[in-house]
Amino acid sequence: MIGVRSVEIVGARGFIGQELIGLIQEHDFLSVTPASLNEQGRLSPDEVARTDASVVVLGLPNGESGPYVDVLEDSKSERFVVDLSADHRFDQQWYYGLPELTRRRYSGQHRISNPGCFATALQLVIEPVRDGLSMPVTAFGVSGHSGAGSKPNPRNDAARLRDNVVPYEPAGHAHEREVMSRLKGLALDFIPSVAPWARGISVVVNMRLEKGVSLAAARALYLERYSSETLVSVVDQEPLAHERVGKVGVEIGGIAVDKFRGRLVVMAALDNLLKGGASQALQNINLALGFDELEGLRNHID
Repeated sequence: MIGVRSVEIVGARGFIGQELIGLIQEHDFLSVTPASLNEQGRLSPDEVARTDASVVVLGLPNGESGPYVDVLEDSKSERFVVDLSADHRFDQQWYYGLPELTRRRYSGQHRISNPGCFATALQLVIEPVRDGLSMPVTAFGVSGHSGAGSKPNPRNDAARLRDNVVPYEPAGHAHEREVMSRLKGLALDFIPSVAPWARGISVVVNMRLEKGVSLAAARALYLERYSSETLVSVVDQEPLAHERVGKVGVEIGGIAVDKFRGRLVVMAALDNLLKGGASQALQNINLALGFDELEGLRNHID
């Protein structure tokens, strides 16, 4: 009989932390610690070091996970740590948890880095055709303002965003570098933007192929690659961000081909707080603890 395992969430009051709590409450074999549920400010590193939880999830702003990781390392903790921030996405000693692409590389690592939301969508689009690419790949992405966090800043300022789509970090965005670090040899130019809606992201990826491909053949590549992936759907129409809200899966579609120029355009949409955050973290927790990867997620699958 499988026993219930506990999860400590540092930063449980954040958007993704709240989503993760909701998902865990639907999980038959996980529970959230009382300290996480009652977190008023933030659990301290020392408090986390004393926890007996099986998993510690760090839902902190970028650059703030270090003291927590350090204290767990110092105490030689065997707890699983899932970092939702970008702090360890470039650290090769941490397992990078984009399950549809990396689960075969998981071999019991206790330190897991959750991918970024744009990086998740971009990699899922690029991976099926990466061997035939002529570089560079160009991409444009739009995110709801929840992607900018709950702390007030220009990227979640409702007045500034009203009736606007606002580009930010148009050169050298962290998710651009994240994708290139994971899809070795890829050259990517990515321009992200933020929009007035709260959640959901959409990406449009423009790729050139060394050999031309028909629309039917391009679509077949994606259908074949993701045929066994419950959380990746390949559709004919353009995927819409608002239709992904509350869903734990990704839609890839709107595929267009200019076979004479070797140009392939593919779109994707997902919920940045779920597949771009909390539900992907739960996939990784399930994988680490030996549960079915979809445990706790089934109520949110199309």
